Amino acid sequence: MSYGNDFDDEEMSEEENMDDDTLSPLEKVAKYKNSPLLLQRLRIVKELSYIAEQIGFDDAKIHLLKALQDLSSDTEGAVLQALAEQLAFFSTFFMKNGEEGCTIVLKHLFPIFQLLITDEHHQVR
Repeated sequence: MSYGNDFDDEEMSEEENMDDDTLSPLEKVAKYKNSPLLLQRLRIVKELSYIAEQIGFDDAKIHLLKALQDLSSDTEGAVLQALAEQLAFFSTFFMKNGEEGCTIVLKHLFPIFQLLITDEHHQVR
């Protein structure tokens, strides 16, 4: 029976699985950043800033920079828009860590900015 919801049962159960407390924040990122389900990718993008604060600078530069780069090649405008909204946080987060953080912003985040401002999805720019 449908209640006007666009989600099928599998998508709903997968969405609920994201609340699995047995996964660490980094395990969630690794698991969901390439999910075939839009809602999982969108949700993990929106949680990245919270995860960065939880894991700190060193783990964020190792694990989350790669996730940001991977997500920047997503084909869904909604995911890219959410990613664009996260970049201000990450710029500040990394720059608070001195010269190394500034280098990360220049070498890793600016290319993502450049990619997003030229994206074909108008909501991303």
